[in-house]
Amino acid sequence: MFRRIVSAAAAACLVLSSPAMAQKQIPSDAEIQVLLDEAVSSGRTKGVALGILRPDGSRRVLTAGTAGDKIGPVAPEHVFEIGSITKTFTGVLLAEAIRRGEVALEDPVAKHLPAGTRVPTRGGKEITLLDLATHRSGLPRMPDEWTAPDPQNPYASYQPEDILQFLATHELAHDIGTQRYSNYGAGLLGLALVRAAGAKDYKTLVKKRILQPLKLRNTSFERPERGMSVGHAKNGEPVPYWNVDGLAGAGGLNSTVGDLLTYLDAHIGPARSDLERSMRAAQLPQRDIGKGVWKIGMLWQMRERNGRWIVSHGGGTGGYGAFVAFDPQSGAAVAALGNTDDFDGDFVLEVLAPRLSQEGE
Repeated sequence: MFRRIVSAAAAACLVLSSPAMAQKQIPSDAEIQVLLDEAVSSGRTKGVALGILRPDGSRRVLTAGTAGDKIGPVAPEHVFEIGSITKTFTGVLLAEAIRRGEVALEDPVAKHLPAGTRVPTRGGKEITLLDLATHRSGLPRMPDEWTAPDPQNPYASYQPEDILQFLATHELAHDIGTQRYSNYGAGLLGLALVRAAGAKDYKTLVKKRILQPLKLRNTSFERPERGMSVGHAKNGEPVPYWNVDGLAGAGGLNSTVGDLLTYLDAHIGPARSDLERSMRAAQLPQRDIGKGVWKIGMLWQMRERNGRWIVSHGGGTGGYGAFVAFDPQSGAAVAALGNTDDFDGDFVLEVLAPRLSQEGE
């Protein structure tokens, strides 16, 4: 699912990155609306909000479907769970911690955990912050033999102390440097950054260093009293919201399509603040993860298409799917939020990139 999300998002940014191509190939708002409506009627999602940031800085947001049976049609201000897109915030926090001198990219993660914490090693190597940020730590996607007490809210009971408890007995089954996507590793990185900053918890740190400076008022780990869309299972039935605490660095944020466009915009163009300089650092490729055309920075992933690198990430929870992508060269960006499990954004390929193989980008 994740690669399909990135592929669609990358294609969208490629078309948007060229004003000439955009005018020729991007459908009208009415045509896009038809395709969004079809995404809803076909059952891909109960509701969707699609945001487009053009290279000239202009925006448009289109919506379709329902935010919930008792809420009404999706509106631009509706809030969705964004799942693993939260990891990109953790990547930015890492870059910001480096800028502040709190950590170094090659630091062993053990350096930023409570004294005496056991961290597994393999082949004489220690797990570093860079390993965690590039999914090359050798750690599993989730702790071995971990079973969610509540499958519909799987991370609710997992606390920061559980992260450390798992480390105490775990033996790495894969070499450090092996590419393995790890929610657990991203959560561990978030915990290490909290300790390095002397912050209360991850939620406090991300609010102080990213959400408040960028004025992302609709982005939070807490759900608003009004405006939260309802998540749905694939069969269309409503499902509970997810609560993420211990693994907050891996997922758990809620946001709007407008806030996400603001977040992406801060990653693009000349940096206007120390935070934006950290955002540029977070998107620099650190490791090759796919035959030279896939790379990863500080949790941001990037794919090369026709000579351009598109930076992107996807996310999903039990009732939502999301993705974001941007072209650093042109300043184009897209964000899509759906309120149905496994919503993967494939429709964006139809909406924004009808001729992916075009030359001359």
